Amino acid sequence: MILECVGYTDARPGSQTAPAGLPMKLPSQGDFIGLVGNAAAEPIQKAYEVAVATYCPELPCVSLLVPGKGEALPDTRRSDHVPFWDRGYRAVMLTDTADFRNPNYHKKSDQLKTLDLTFMTRVARSLAAAVIDLAELNLVEAKS
Repeated sequence: MILECVGYTDARPGSQTAPAGLPMKLPSQGDFIGLVGNAAAEPIQKAYEVAVATYCPELPCVSLLVPGKGEALPDTRRSDHVPFWDRGYRAVMLTDTADFRNPNYHKKSDQLKTLDLTFMTRVARSLAAAVIDLAELNLVEAKS
């Protein structure tokens, strides 16, 4: 699970754009976390979706599973998950969609004050819950 640009939101309609060729329609407002995984990573992606629904239902989540290594959608290959895909491993990128939403992406204006800390907390909380679920730690049962 790779965290790639997970802190910027913009709830204004029209603030979200999409890469060319994306096989789905994205919401027009940029206030969701995006999941992009290879087909083999479906269980990981589902664990994150369940964690969001269970622990952070106020966090909008949009998922995309790409065929193969994402070759047909080059914009899905723009982060640190790609070496895992290329070697046949399961990998999921969590993203706020970077420059498809954030006008500060890779600029001096990309500062803490432009980030949505509540959104980031929800992303992190959901990630922790998904990892615990995937690790089968059963922390609730362990406390009994």
